[in-house]
Amino acid sequence: MCPGPPELPVLYLNSENEEGEQQARRSKSSRAQIKFTARFKNETAGNIDLIWKDYEGKEVVVRQDIKPGDPHGECTYLTHPFIARDSATGKLRFFNYQSTTSVVFEGLNFGVPHEADVNVTICEEISM
Repeated sequence: MCPGPPELPVLYLNSENEEGEQQARRSKSSRAQIKFTARFKNETAGNIDLIWKDYEGKEVVVRQDIKPGDPHGECTYLTHPFIARDSATGKLRFFNYQSTTSVVFEGLNFGVPHEADVNVTICEEISM
């Protein structure tokens, strides 16, 4: 679970909350030259598919079935967004890096330093 203020309610992505799915659908890669390495760690209870959003906004699975507790390193660019889906249900999961949490991980929006090597957590829920 991602850290957050305990007094706030927990938001679960489900059929009643489409905000995360809409955000994921709008995301797409843009050209960039600044690279970094993201080390994603699955901290959910199920397996995760890590998905890159290409230049047309299509979902491209870059790694399937990342098991709970397992990491995956991905060399990418600051303007390339990723989403994570539960391998069994297809539900979106959240990314957490430092104090930023979102269903879409894009280095530029998360304030990743240029040429960095960062650790990003994949979690099931977020405190809002």
